[in-house]
Amino acid sequence: MNEKLTKFKERFNEFWNGRSKRQQLVILSSIVSIIVIVVLLSFLPLEQIMNRFTVI
Repeated sequence: MNEKLTKFKERFNEFWNGRSKRQQLVILSSIVSIIVIVVLLSFLPLEQIMNRFTVI
């Protein structure tokens, strides 16, 4: 099991270090944005969310 984790970490580091700083920023920003959206959708009632974006 430890070997699998070590191999995964090495492969992830190769992937991550192969990306430019801008690509890393885009990836991290996307992940954070998705997490924020999921948290907002889980805590706020859908009706309240839809009311904020509805143009009357």
